[in-house]
Amino acid sequence: MPSDSVILLLIDFIQLILALITLILSFRIVLRVEKKLDTFFKLLTLAALFVVVREFLYILDYTHIISAEWLLRPLEVLPLAVIVVAYVVMNGIVMKLDKER
Repeated sequence: MPSDSVILLLIDFIQLILALITLILSFRIVLRVEKKLDTFFKLLTLAALFVVVREFLYILDYTHIISAEWLLRPLEVLPLAVIVVAYVVMNGIVMKLDKER
């Protein structure tokens, strides 16, 4: 049976792969949406980029390649903060569309 450290590292790799998939899909969407949605998806793509960086640093920190503890905590909060801003932008778009009806 694998040790806890191997399982944790495997989870980090899975999270990194999922974050990379999210980032790729976000870039594809940003290139295709109209202007009103552009800012929203750019912010979501930025949040996904922060998650990719965070997961990559987790792996590097866990394998003792670098010590990134000082950077990991802010990278826990930053994607969520960007997502909140993205939803505020989307809320403004929806409210403007409601007024146009």
